[in-house]
Amino acid sequence: MTPNRTNTRQGINIEELLRNSLPAHQRAFNKVKQSAGIPTTATLTEESDNVGLRKRKTDVVFNFGNKYPRLRASVKSFSKGAGYNQLERKSLANFCRDNRILADDHKFLEILFLRKAKAEKWKRTKLVEQGEKERVRQIFSEIEPGATALLGLDHPQIFAVFSIERNRWHLYDMQSQVLPAIRQINVTFTSTSSNIQLGDYIVLQRKGSAGGEHSGGHPVTDIRHRANDVQMKIRLRRFFDKINPLAFIQL
Repeated sequence: MTPNRTNTRQGINIEELLRNSLPAHQRAFNKVKQSAGIPTTATLTEESDNVGLRKRKTDVVFNFGNKYPRLRASVKSFSKGAGYNQLERKSLANFCRDNRILADDHKFLEILFLRKAKAEKWKRTKLVEQGEKERVRQIFSEIEPGATALLGLDHPQIFAVFSIERNRWHLYDMQSQVLPAIRQINVTFTSTSSNIQLGDYIVLQRKGSAGGEHSGGHPVTDIRHRANDVQMKIRLRRFFDKINPLAFIQL
């Protein structure tokens, strides 16, 4: 599959925008420093880093020297449309391994994914049929893949969301604002494709088309094909509109 370099470049531009604009807005900067346990008097000791391409959950790091912890931010943006943004994508096998999903449940999910892969009109094919919903609810009721996808191993303290249309940043404290909002209260299903929805903001789906019939030597009907990856998305526009931020920046 050919990388989408336009999306990658846009992501880098948004990260650079946060890196440059947050320190210039002292009131907002002080609020996020306080939320991370950094005194408002702490000053940047070196140029901030864009680290989003290192496959971490942190996209931008602000450095204050050895005396204070680094301020790590996860950066997302949205423009027109539904306002979805990808949090994570991985093979079904890796997803089940990372979330300690039992072998029988892994096999069940594989059947759902491959049924959609084999359908002639796969976009119109439901991922989860009515009689399968209760088992899916049981599988996902005790895990929080959305929280894992946001935090990773490096645990960014700030979630920075940029509305391109409104030219506005919303800045959230990850622990006190974001995680409570995305931890699912119930497991439901989207109306069109019956994808798995966790709470109000996290959606899990089969990735879909991956730019060709074969991927890595595997046909699309093989679970190892990239089109059969698990794709986790966040309803970013809904989150931006409904959750009051710790601070905001209007550019």
